[in-house]
Amino acid sequence: SFTGCVSGNAGTAGITIRSVTIYPPAEANAGPDKVTCYNSPVLLGGSISGGASSATWTASVTGGTFSPNTSTLNASYTPSPTFNPSGGQITLTLTTNNPSGPCNAVSATMKLTVLPKIDPGSIAPSGSTVLCNGGNPDIINSVTEATTGASVLLGYRWENSLTAAPGSWSTIAGATSSTYDPPVLTQTTHYRRIAVASGYAQPPSDGSGECLVYSNTITFTVNQPPLVANQTVSLCSGQPSGLTLGGSSNGIPVSSYNVVSISANGLMPVAGNPVPATGI
Repeated sequence: SFTGCVSGNAGTAGITIRSVTIYPPAEANAGPDKVTCYNSPVLLGGSISGGASSATWTASVTGGTFSPNTSTLNASYTPSPTFNPSGGQITLTLTTNNPSGPCNAVSATMKLTVLPKIDPGSIAPSGSTVLCNGGNPDIINSVTEATTGASVLLGYRWENSLTAAPGSWSTIAGATSSTYDPPVLTQTTHYRRIAVASGYAQPPSDGSGECLVYSNTITFTVNQPPLVANQTVSLCSGQPSGLTLGGSSNGIPVSSYNVVSISANGLMPVAGNPVPATGI
């Protein structure tokens, strides 16, 4: 506060003194207007000053979320997933607390433009999704193509992952078609297609210039073969070997063996194949 004095006329015997307390008014700034992709978060940049010590965000439509909360000035706001699919505008308002003294709370607003929704389309395998180690998967087909109501360019990218966990996906270089032919696989692998929209008249404020949406995931399960160690046995001609065929060393069970003999003529199958995994 500031205290000022007011004096009487010069040369008079009486002096009048008045105390004046000045309270700074609350000030709020909601930051610049922004553009975001449908159902995508946007980082806000609110600020307060003067007599304000806190502020709260509100939105002109329901269903959106402020993270971590509405009282964080630089919160992240995500519009409702049921917002108008054609896009539109949302007014975000930052309102200060009511400061002490005669000054009132104040508000500031910004406009958030939400771009039209993108349908990523869907994909499906053209053959079996269960393979042996070293198997070559069939092509992944496009069941439906990506669509959007905006006048933009639509393209595709493909990603793969060994776990499908968030943050584990990698872009497949050169894969930009609506379909994808996976390579030979030696372990279980997941695939998904990304629909990429670009060329917006009002691009997203994050600087990417693109909006991305993800298709369903296709998983190719690769079954590993059992690993069985070599065994050596000495025996007399015509006598049973007494050999017990070993189990798998990698935990994958063995149900039967195909036994061959080594001779001058090469590998010769033994009568009785397949042999149960018990012994010969």
